Amino acid sequence: MRITLGEARQQLYASIVPSIDNQSNIDRFNSYLNLAQERLINSGKWNGTILPVRFYSPSGMITLPRRFTSALAAKWSKDSGGGSRATGPIKIRNGWFTYLTPISDLWTASYWPRYGYNDTFFDDLGDGFVTFANPTFPTFTIKLEIENANDAMNQVVIKGKDQNNNDVTMNVTLVNPSVTINQIFSTITFFQKPITNGSINLYAVSGTSEEKIGSYESTETTASYHRYAVPNEPSIDYLDVLCKIRFVPCVYDTDEVIVSNLGALKNMLTSLRFEDEADLERSEMFFMKALQLLNGESREVRGGSQWKLNIDKSTMQFDNLWPGR
Repeated sequence: MRITLGEARQQLYASIVPSIDNQSNIDRFNSYLNLAQERLINSGKWNGTILPVRFYSPSGMITLPRRFTSALAAKWSKDSGGGSRATGPIKIRNGWFTYLTPISDLWTASYWPRYGYNDTFFDDLGDGFVTFANPTFPTFTIKLEIENANDAMNQVVIKGKDQNNNDVTMNVTLVNPSVTINQIFSTITFFQKPITNGSINLYAVSGTSEEKIGSYESTETTASYHRYAVPNEPSIDYLDVLCKIRFVPCVYDTDEVIVSNLGALKNMLTSLRFEDEADLERSEMFFMKALQLLNGESREVRGGSQWKLNIDKSTMQFDNLWPGR
């Protein structure tokens, strides 16, 4: 069961502040809880931190939504005709593989085998991308749309390159329902907004055509997304990807606390308090206790599943080895 920021504060405030009857104490607790969340989320694959995401008709590239930081595993699926569906796992390569010298041109491998049976399919392009989608226009202007009228007059910062590859930085005041910037861009490299009441949508505009390339949540301030390269052929219907949750600060009382093990949170909050007091020994002790509680929860969630190592001697050709080889 997950809990909200407001529920966590009611149950755990005594670890940080003596009471929550004033805004200063509430803000202090919220700050510590977000620090605890970041530390725990980045320390392991706990219950609730790994979720499936489905990408339909991927072609060339996929961008993870804001709340996910990386792909851990993936499989493809395609209608193979006659009521049958072909599916299989995918190998994911991190960015270091692109700098290795290949023994052959793996991209010319024959179609379906590349989907999970060699090292060519899923390449990690890294984090820090600004938009969910790149516009198809070589150059474009930008339209900013607000979903809540109360966000008018807020300012956002946009950085990018113009049609001559020169750096561009602009401060833009939001207007209800939308505002179009006449500056021409060839790419966007940075987008920053304040915490808003609703989402902010970003469109690339070329003549009478426009494409929605980004949608920024109300609590999102500096856009940063993770991307992966996907082969264009053969085409597939969708990818199912297991993704690791990205730490996103809780702002409103209704925001969900992802690592919601109360015992682990209490120990992590205590660890941070001792860390601030430069008592690193006790800080480490409570941190390890938090991890111990999360490991225990993970074992319960897995149930009776067990990992076993199975080795087929014939495929490993053990029978063909001779002494000294």
